[in-house]
Amino acid sequence: MEVEPLQDGVPNRYAFESDDSEDDIGRNAYPGVPDKTRRTRQVYDVDIVWNMDESTLGGKNMYVAIGQAGLAWASGVQLGAPTAEIQLKDIKVASVHFIEQDGVLVLVLKYELPISAMNVFASKVLSTFNPSRVTIVDGYSSPAYIRSSRKSDLDHPIRYLQTACAENKITSKGVKPFRPPNLLLSTSAAFLGILEQGQRIPGLLLLLPFPQIERPPPRTIEPIRTSVGWPEKQVVELNDTFSPSLNWSADLAKDSGRLAVSNLQKQKKSDSADMSMYI
Repeated sequence: MEVEPLQDGVPNRYAFESDDSEDDIGRNAYPGVPDKTRRTRQVYDVDIVWNMDESTLGGKNMYVAIGQAGLAWASGVQLGAPTAEIQLKDIKVASVHFIEQDGVLVLVLKYELPISAMNVFASKVLSTFNPSRVTIVDGYSSPAYIRSSRKSDLDHPIRYLQTACAENKITSKGVKPFRPPNLLLSTSAAFLGILEQGQRIPGLLLLLPFPQIERPPPRTIEPIRTSVGWPEKQVVELNDTFSPSLNWSADLAKDSGRLAVSNLQKQKKSDSADMSMYI
């Protein structure tokens, strides 16, 4: 008979286990705690308030501005009065503008959305407006971006993703693909996912470099707080990537304070190398 010298007594568990969970901390260790302490998942209802006849707006190109980067680009477009406003929980989170001279729609999302509201919001927008093509402007965290090589650019490039049926030919040297294993956790990812998997509508996502580590999505709807600005040259290059491009005014963007006075993206080479993640 073999004896285990380090075993002081019989094992706590035997051949038969009870269906009751001995490891349920809430039931066994803390009296009064409910058996299931589950967080209630919020349900978001999306309402659209129209300021004009919506029947004339279907089937048009749509541009979607998301996050700080989207607001920076949209601030240079002469939007005018909103054609429609989108509400979540009675909060006007976005406005939709019809640019008559270009015949396109511009949606400006002014709030950060929790993860549970992103897909609901994107699905409602696409099903309501039924656009023929969607172009999205958002940002990505350049310090957290994983590159295939250690070498990093001082001026972090604009990056893009597009659906399989988009077939946009990006020729600008300052615009590069957004490659795996990098991930996006924002409303722009919800838009692109629906366009690719469900409706098969051409979609292009353009991402301005964000010079900070972005925080995760909030648990509740929160207004976007501007903390950075982008160089005029970079935003103009992003706008020129559109097909067709919109009339973008640097003066309008400067008046709104969305553009950087100097190139804030430039850093010392040593600092840039330290901040970059690479594999």
